[in-house]
This record gives sequence, structure tokens and C-alpha cells, in this order.
Amino acid sequence: MEWQVVGVSVQGSYHIDQKLPCQDAAKYETFSDNQIIIGAVSDGMGSARHSEIGSALAVNTALSEIKSRMCWQHQPSNEQVRDIFYTVLETVKASLKEEAEKKGYSLKDLACTLLIFVATPKWLAAMQVGDGLIVVRRSKGENYELLFRPDKGKRYPNETTPVTSSYAEREMQVDVKSGCYQFICAGTDGIENISLVKREAWRPFENFFKPLEEQIMLSQNTVNQKEMEIEDFLNSEQVNQETDDDKTLLLCVYSNFGIQRETQTETSAFDKDNREVATTQRCEVSSRPRTQARARLIDGLPHWSFDIAKVIVIALVMTLVCSLIQTHLPIFLWQLAYFIFNLTIISCVWFLRNGRY
Repeated sequence: MEWQVVGVSVQGSYHIDQKLPCQDAAKYETFSDNQIIIGAVSDGMGSARHSEIGSALAVNTALSEIKSRMCWQHQPSNEQVRDIFYTVLETVKASLKEEAEKKGYSLKDLACTLLIFVATPKWLAAMQVGDGLIVVRRSKGENYELLFRPDKGKRYPNETTPVTSSYAEREMQVDVKSGCYQFICAGTDGIENISLVKREAWRPFENFFKPLEEQIMLSQNTVNQKEMEIEDFLNSEQVNQETDDDKTLLLCVYSNFGIQRETQTETSAFDKDNREVATTQRCEVSSRPRTQARARLIDGLPHWSFDIAKVIVIALVMTLVCSLIQTHLPIFLWQLAYFIFNLTIISCVWFLRNGRY
């Protein structure tokens, strides 16, 4: 078994309209014959003038620092991992400060979030500062698990903690888990609306993650082909109707890929020497035709308008049936009251059963 990884960032529709750069960044490295993976994802703050520089620098610095400090042979304790990630965070902040001084920027101009994970066949460690998500699953048949609840701030809606803040260390979330995890997905907050059920304690939406894992990542396609399929999906109209922000997915699967491994002659956003990816270079909008895999991914997303239409039709039918029985009340008032009642009941049952809100 070995790790196979696909990293994709796409520019959000709002950023396209406003002629803003993609402010997301992601990078990963595998080593020890693809048995160990380290990855990082960062989302530049929309209010920061040069956050695309900050996010790219953050993931590069984080991976470089992790490699020099993490011991892979034995599972570290929570205290050891927290100390390591604390040092990584301090190094990232120092690197951002140095870059700001060199370019004549304010440190706030480079504000960004940061998510990091390390996975071996025996354990997984992760940290998160700010919003975004890291979702994992041990094996088929088990539920997808969100490691950290996205940091949305305490005072204002959609406020989050950047790594440049003075309290980033205090807000840093850290976790260590034993065992072999076969699926890891790290992403920026641009995919939160389509991947997490917020009203159910931010439960991972299985109809989002399962097709990505089983129909894309575990397919016989090459890494380049998988990357193109996911990029098409993230650029689809269905996804853009739910989110106009930049979107990043770093998908990792631990499985028996065998000859599926790509040759070094194939061109990609991946580094040919160490199979690392810097997806900040993949923020252009794709015009490729919709593939079958992309269609399956889109079919897994919530179709709000179709669901609402079905609820209204069912409510109307129930109302008409009941109106044939009841005759002692004025027809208009009776039908109106029962229509509202039926609509309320069906809406509650339908939407809660489908777990979409």
C-alpha cells in the first residue's frame, strides 16, 4: 500500500468577477516509499492585500519545518506534537514577518489560515489555525470524521484566526490519532458549504466525500486525470451556486495503486523529484467538458430547488385529498390552513431525513 495524492485549487467566481488572484495554497510531500505523507493547506484572508503571497509562503515554510522536526518511527504524544506544531507556527510567523519587511508590507497584508497533517501507516497528527477542514476515514464502512471544528470567531460571523495574529498559538487546534487512516481530505473554507452539515455539529456530508474517494481517487485513472476531474467539479456551475470563494482540495488515499503510479515524464503541477504540489499555480478556470465522474460528484450535492418543488407538490396533493373529506369548514380557509400545516410537517421530515441542513 502507498499514498496517492491529488491537490487542486480553483479561483472562486467572486475573485474572477473582482479580478482578484486565487488566495488559496496547498502543498504536500511523500517519502519512505510513499508510506509517509505531510501536507499543508492555507487560505489567504480576503481582507489582506497580499494574502496569496502569505498562504503560499505559509505552506512552504510549514512543510520544510515539519520535515526537520518530526520523528516518524514512533507515535508522538499530544504534548510532543503540540510542541512541534507550536514551533512550526512560530517559524511560519517569522517567515511571514520577514517577507513583509522585505516587501514593505504590513504583516496583516499576508494574513492566512494554516492546516497541517502528518500521516504514517500507524498514526496521524494534525493541527489547524483558522477555518477550513480536515476530514479523515480509517477504512471503508466507517464514517468520515472531521478532526477540528472550523474556527469562525467569537464576536463576528465568519471571523477567523489568521496565523499572523498574536493569539494564533492559543487558538491552534492539535490532535494525534493511532491507527492507519486510508483517506484524508484537507480543504479551505470555500468548500465548507458543500461538504459539511453545519446544523449537525459540522458533520461531514458523505455524499460529498464518498464519490471523491471511491469514484475518483480509487479509480484506475492517472493522477493527472484525477486532478482534471476534481478541477472540473470544483469549477462546475452547481458548485459555484453554493460558494463563490476560492476552493482547495488536498485528497490523500492510502491503498494498493500498483501500476497506477504516473511516470516522471508526465507534466503536472507536481514536483517531479519529490512528488510535491503547490496548487497556487492551478487557479485558472477550466473549460473542459463535464466528465462522467464529475457528473457523479455533482449528483451527490444538495439540489435545493428540486427538493423544494417536491415538498410543495406533496403538500398540494395532501391538501386536495383532505379537502374532499372535509366539507363543514369554508373551503378556502380550510385548504389554506391545511396547506401550511402539511408544508411545515413535510419540510421538517424531508430535510432532516436527508441531512442537508
